[in-house]
Amino acid sequence: MTIADSSICCVCSSNNNDLRYVTHDRHYGQIDELYDVRECKDCGLLFLCPIPQEADLLAKYPQEDYYAYKKPDVSPNSLRKKLRRLIFCDINHERDLLKLKDGEVLLDMGCGNGQKLLEYKSEGVLTVGVEPSSTAAQRAQDAGLKVFHGTLFDVDFESESFDVVRCNHSFEHVSDPHRYLDEIFRILKPHGRLYLGLPNSASLQHRIFGVYWYLLGIPFHTVSYNPQNIRMLLDRRGFSTAVVKFNANAWGVAGSLQIWMNRGTRKTSKQGLMTGVVSRFFSAQIARVSNWLGMGDRMEVLAVKSPGESSERK
Repeated sequence: MTIADSSICCVCSSNNNDLRYVTHDRHYGQIDELYDVRECKDCGLLFLCPIPQEADLLAKYPQEDYYAYKKPDVSPNSLRKKLRRLIFCDINHERDLLKLKDGEVLLDMGCGNGQKLLEYKSEGVLTVGVEPSSTAAQRAQDAGLKVFHGTLFDVDFESESFDVVRCNHSFEHVSDPHRYLDEIFRILKPHGRLYLGLPNSASLQHRIFGVYWYLLGIPFHTVSYNPQNIRMLLDRRGFSTAVVKFNANAWGVAGSLQIWMNRGTRKTSKQGLMTGVVSRFFSAQIARVSNWLGMGDRMEVLAVKSPGESSERK
């Protein structure tokens, strides 16, 4: 079931950690299996111990209605969609950070059904995706996208193939971040950019809701980072961190409240009164404040492949 029983922090290699939570899946009603979440006392990393096999976790996703397994929406980015994102604070800084140009090559690691790849492809970016779910990968392929089914290591891309590697809320799912970052470093061109969308465990939302925090995401989020330890990890693997921004949205509050209300039941995090429009509207305002304070529970990290780094990094 597990790849390791180690309680050593996978960022700073410290064994100075405490048991923070004993909890179960709070998103999809699978409450019978408990997981230990430990917290590194040196860098603040939250991590599952032991870490489950990635294939085991993949099988736990709902196959029928998981958003990343549905057919991608090929319709234009309508005014209605933009307004909804603005109202519910569902926005990010990805385009401003990446500044993609025509002809640049982007790899999306954990691309799901390829929704974002479709958008970038329509803008002249050369797109490639990797997706561990066969269902999601097939959806993307059916939409005419170049997407490989498997992990980054199954494909074996050529060195220095990509201008950008995108990992939007996929990197917290991997069990060996050092190995993944080394592979990303290898396939990025000199000065290539790495975009990470991640939950922020140092957020206001996590401090308030604790084990009921929406983005704790146990067991699917095997590791939860904060701005300090993700910078540390990237630096150790040869990346310079250009910027960290925060883009919490309504679900950090509304979803956390719903999980708290559903505690002790098999209801999912999307079942209940807090998922309604009014609740999400007010939750979005709290999200805006948390972002302004630098404590939003979603963060965007732009890192750059440092020039002159050897393949043997710290």
